[in-house]
Amino acid sequence: MNEYDKTIEAKLKRYRPLGPPGGLKERIFEAQPDAGRPARFAVAASMVAALWGGLIWFTLTGPGHSEPADSMLVQVKREISRAGQAAQLLAVGDLLAQQPGGEEYAKSHYQEILQNFSDTGFSVQAKGQLKSLFERSVKQ
Repeated sequence: MNEYDKTIEAKLKRYRPLGPPGGLKERIFEAQPDAGRPARFAVAASMVAALWGGLIWFTLTGPGHSEPADSMLVQVKREISRAGQAAQLLAVGDLLAQQPGGEEYAKSHYQEILQNFSDTGFSVQAKGQLKSLFERSVKQ
């Protein structure tokens, strides 16, 4: 450090705050004789809350009750997947129906939709497509 830095440091020392007064720590802890009490209360309260939460969770998801939310989510995903499969079969059937000689293949796709995906709206479309294939074959 050069001389200029030393003078600046000396000036700054005059304005630096002093540390806490001696004995401050002892005075604080004397004012609160049982500082561990709130911590013990918080631990006890959190344990009671955890027990109640566990009891409620077990009651809602225990044996003999409705399915948990996770299995409902799996069921919804399965339904979405089935609808996608039915839509793919219908689209392939439509493409095959447009090709010369593809009517029989399209018919098998539509019948598969009727057999395996009768609970979806695609079964109604497959019935309509089968009907139109039948009408086209009768006209020829």
